[in-house]
Amino acid sequence: VAIGRSVLEMRRPQDVESVLRTFYDQLRLCGAEVDVLTYHQLLDRKRQTVSSYRLKPDGRFEHLERSLGWVWSRWQSHETTYIGREDRSVHGIRVRSTLYTPHERGLVTVLSSQEDAFGERHQELVRRLVAPLSLGFARLKDLEEAEARAQEIATQESRVREEKEFADSLLAS
Repeated sequence: VAIGRSVLEMRRPQDVESVLRTFYDQLRLCGAEVDVLTYHQLLDRKRQTVSSYRLKPDGRFEHLERSLGWVWSRWQSHETTYIGREDRSVHGIRVRSTLYTPHERGLVTVLSSQEDAFGERHQELVRRLVAPLSLGFARLKDLEEAEARAQEIATQESRVREEKEFADSLLAS
């Protein structure tokens, strides 16, 4: 419910951060030991590019567009994958558990520095929360397109004003 509300409150592209933070908070409220949460949105299949929105352990939010073949591979499996005992370094933290959950538009990755951090209950929660989160990112695309159209209209209006002022100055002389 909280994620759905957060999605409905989106008014501009920057509001996607609030939606991702709400998702993160919901996981933490249910006892999930989350350190990093990333939403990967698929962009170009041929180049295997994604748009990644990440909440880092220090609370900072970042957005990157890059080529990540592994995201496409995990997405194509259409299966949630849980690795409860691993030892690797990602984004400056020691990752001991990872949860990969594909959705309609990409992949959600949840990382934890705790071993066996995500039980079946957490995995099911992520699968359930991914649908409204995915809608939020569809809304993000709509907001970005609307913002781009508004910018284009403003640019055209500015040109028309400049041309009119120029024509008026020629007629006046």
